[in-house]
Amino acid sequence: MFVIQSGLVQVLKQVGHDERALATLGRGEFLGEMAILNGKPRNATAVVLEDARCLVIDARTLESMVQKNPEIAMRLIKKLARRLDGADELIQILMNPIRRRASCSG
Repeated sequence: MFVIQSGLVQVLKQVGHDERALATLGRGEFLGEMAILNGKPRNATAVVLEDARCLVIDARTLESMVQKNPEIAMRLIKKLARRLDGADELIQILMNPIRRRASCSG
C-alpha cells in the first residue's frame, strides 16, 4: 500500500484495448490497499504525474496500525465506502442504456 505524501499519482485500468483513468490522487490519499485487504494481485496501474513521495506500508504494518489506532481504521473504511459509492454510480450509468433498450424493445 502507498500513502502519497506529495505529488500526484494517476490510477489506470485496462479496459479491453484501452487504458482508462480511474482516479488522480494527491497528498494524503492512498492506493494499493485492496491487494493487502483481499490478498489478490493488483488490478490497476499507478503512474506518477508529478514527482511524488510515497510512504510504503506492508500488510503486517497496516494491520498493526489499524489495531492500534481506530482513527486510521475509520479513515480507511470511509475512503473505501466513498470508492464503493463511486463504483455504484458508475454501474448505474453503465446500466441505464441497457434498461432503456430493454424497455423500448418490449
